[in-house]
Amino acid sequence: GHPEAVGCFADAFLAVHHQWLLAEEDPATTFTTAAARDWIGRGEIAIAEFRSIETGQHKAFAVQLLAVQPSEN
Repeated sequence: GHPEAVGCFADAFLAVHHQWLLAEEDPATTFTTAAARDWIGRGEIAIAEFRSIETGQHKAFAVQLLAVQPSEN
């Protein structure tokens, strides 16, 4: 029951985190300046949209994140 901005924020965070993991795990991974700017832009948009929602929704999302048990893979 979260606003769409919360889902967009979570999706953007996961996508950027995935790119970071690629760079961290594979030294041969390279990114163009345009790609890096694109990822930064996506993150900035997601953060701006997240900031636009009510504070109560921020808190509800934080509580949900804290309540999630890490998967055991």
